[in-house]
Amino acid sequence: MTENFSKKLKMSEEDYHKLEHVGSSTLKGVAKSPAIFMQERIKNSEGKACFDIGHIFHNAILEPEVPHNFICAPQVDRRTKKGKADYAEFEEKNTENFTIVSYADWEKAQGMIRAFKETDIYKRMRAGSGESEATFIGKVNGIDAKVRIDRIRESSKGSIFYDLKTTKSIPQDDNTWAREILKYGYHIQDSWYTHVAELSGIKVAIFHFIFISKEPPYDYAVITLDEHWKALGKKQAMEALYLYRDCLETNHWPGKHEMSGVGSRLIEMPRWLNT
Repeated sequence: MTENFSKKLKMSEEDYHKLEHVGSSTLKGVAKSPAIFMQERIKNSEGKACFDIGHIFHNAILEPEVPHNFICAPQVDRRTKKGKADYAEFEEKNTENFTIVSYADWEKAQGMIRAFKETDIYKRMRAGSGESEATFIGKVNGIDAKVRIDRIRESSKGSIFYDLKTTKSIPQDDNTWAREILKYGYHIQDSWYTHVAELSGIKVAIFHFIFISKEPPYDYAVITLDEHWKALGKKQAMEALYLYRDCLETNHWPGKHEMSGVGSRLIEMPRWLNT
């Protein structure tokens, strides 16, 4: 009998990412291309020196009571001898225990935090009974599965899920939203989060994605996906889940063209060029 279950537990972000279970990021990556997914996994395992403003934002909005390891770099002119020396001294004292954030990025993150805390959606998200960074682990069709929900708020109709995403710009029309959903697999994430969480026995009433711009005036948008998106997300999530299992078993991670089975792809000259 194929196993299907999940349970909710409290877990740090670090411990969550150590789990080998299948999360929505794995499914979204494999759905695009197993080969590219595997290369990205190798690259990420080697470590990244970049910093994401979203980390500070998420911490401040979702778990302000949890200590973080970010520290703002001093505002010094590193082109000067004194500036270089001051920064080197700061770096020597803090590199081991903190993630150093540039002054510009720190200020931008603080601006986003202040702006979002003034919004109605923030107040609704934090109102009443709720939980941030809730982790569910279990099995889906016998395969180890995991999800981590940014925020869950309880209502009379069931659990309301919120997922926060920071972005450079917010789409202004439905067609652009559709392209973004397909590009980043938000429909797959919606389906996977809902499915794994509901295997624990809870009822998900609605799933909200909240997008916050990284640029002033730090505008935001809240979107929900209709049943057509959810159905497509479920279909693609399950296809990616089985494809991931097959790739693991064979240790073969094909690209999209290899999976299509087409030996040669005919590219027609566009009409505008054929004049």
